[in-house]
Amino acid sequence: GGLVWLKSRTTQESNNIYDTERGAMEALFSESTAGEGNYNNRLTAFNNNGFRVNSDDATNKSGTDYCSWTFRKAPGFFDVVTYTGNSSTNRTVSHNLGSVPGAIIIKQTSSNGNNWCVYHRSTGTSKALSLNLFGKAENRDDRVKAVSSSTFTLGNSSEVNFNGSTYVAYVFAHDDQSFGTNHNESIIKCGSYTGNGNFSGGGPEVDLGFEPQWVMIKNATESGTYSNWHIYDNSRGVSSKSDDIPLSANRSDNEGSTYNTIADYISFTSRGFKIEGPGYTVTDTSGETYIY
Repeated sequence: GGLVWLKSRTTQESNNIYDTERGAMEALFSESTAGEGNYNNRLTAFNNNGFRVNSDDATNKSGTDYCSWTFRKAPGFFDVVTYTGNSSTNRTVSHNLGSVPGAIIIKQTSSNGNNWCVYHRSTGTSKALSLNLFGKAENRDDRVKAVSSSTFTLGNSSEVNFNGSTYVAYVFAHDDQSFGTNHNESIIKCGSYTGNGNFSGGGPEVDLGFEPQWVMIKNATESGTYSNWHIYDNSRGVSSKSDDIPLSANRSDNEGSTYNTIADYISFTSRGFKIEGPGYTVTDTSGETYIY
């Protein structure tokens, strides 16, 4: 079980998100407020070794390049939870991480109009972000109100808990050191850093303790157009000596478009990632807080 996130690299197409709890063909779009839609010609099956796509332009147009990011359900790493809202001010939902979540992404699936809700440990339960928007973290006490190793507690916002509506929650662990040969290593971390504005290669360096495959970075304190949810991965490539080409969770733009501008933003290291230049407005504005 788990999550499959598909995106066209070379054409403007939505970020298509599927999970095994809601089923194949049930798509959500991370840049949109739309509820889930059934598409029988996009992702059509989850297999025991991956997934199958059909002929739709969003997932399999001839000559188009795509990327897919897949998160497996596993204790200490990731979980997918579905539930029905009840408008309670203290709704408790169970999860199977076995550790306190570092981030939770929630979307109402049964109707249109509500933003995606994002809880992140670095902004806390008193604030929330929206995956489909580039705005900064807002003061909200009616979304994710508390998290524990087995549950998370919700307020009565329609974005997370409207009576009778259905929702999906993607629950990401943080620093659960139960992996590796000796079961003392982490494979996922959710954290933050403060920008220093040094766009000549002297930006912050984040120590994760491992080399990442996938990093999503968001400016949590600034609401301008450069505070997109930028995504980097090792398959498409990042380098300290050449340009990186991010994609954005909150935009359908292809690589190298106006908002996914080509620049040398970050590099992966053996122990984490380093902020490079000159993409400082995206990843390294002085004094701003960035979450990952």
